[in-house]
Amino acid sequence: MSAPATLPDVRHARCAAIIVASGRSPRTGGIDRSLALLGGKSVITWSLEAFQAHGRIHEIVLVVPAPDTPTYQWLSMKHHINKLSRIVGGGGDRQECVQVGLRLLTRADVVVIHDGANPFVTREEISAVVLGALDVGAAAVGEPCKGTLRKVGDDMLSEGVVPRRDVWCMQTPQAFRYELALAAYERAAQDGFHGSDDVQLVERMGGKARMLRSSAHHVAIHTAADLELAEALLRCRSARASP
Repeated sequence: MSAPATLPDVRHARCAAIIVASGRSPRTGGIDRSLALLGGKSVITWSLEAFQAHGRIHEIVLVVPAPDTPTYQWLSMKHHINKLSRIVGGGGDRQECVQVGLRLLTRADVVVIHDGANPFVTREEISAVVLGALDVGAAAVGEPCKGTLRKVGDDMLSEGVVPRRDVWCMQTPQAFRYELALAAYERAAQDGFHGSDDVQLVERMGGKARMLRSSAHHVAIHTAADLELAEALLRCRSARASP
């Protein structure tokens, strides 16, 4: 499946973002990964501010655990996220939350999907995936796998090395032509298919995504140790910025 033949002018393409709040995880000791404090503000606030500050983003939809909706409303007001058009309580898994967000967008040529527990998304990453989506239909950040990859059986015995040359670790943001993303999510829902990320849903319809290297400090908060690493990175940034 190829990208649509008629693309909007890059200068006039309307770009929207769907940010998905992660909710609580046993791996973080039951702490809400998106609401955990990082450098004096919540993890998700870092992402919201990055998309708020980006000149190409016209609209933000935030999908959150329904019981926490008032907390996210308060955060968005406190930090002046005025591009935020909707805060909606999502149900089920991440894929269902993204689909809810897609249906709520008012108008978009490109949609950027981002996990709220990835606080250090950069302006350059957002710009790159938007341009990639406009060019080929989909784009995502990630990094080539660095260590040795080994296949292990159910009996926990090794079964050989998986060549890492063509293997990437996927991250967000991931961006898509809006109609392509909506069609991919609707098809997956109809088929009862649950993918591991957004790109997979487009690929199963025949599409491809341009892969772009993420920044060196791209950290996704999955565990308490990840949060400690993010805090350490912030301290390093502050030290380098000090005269």
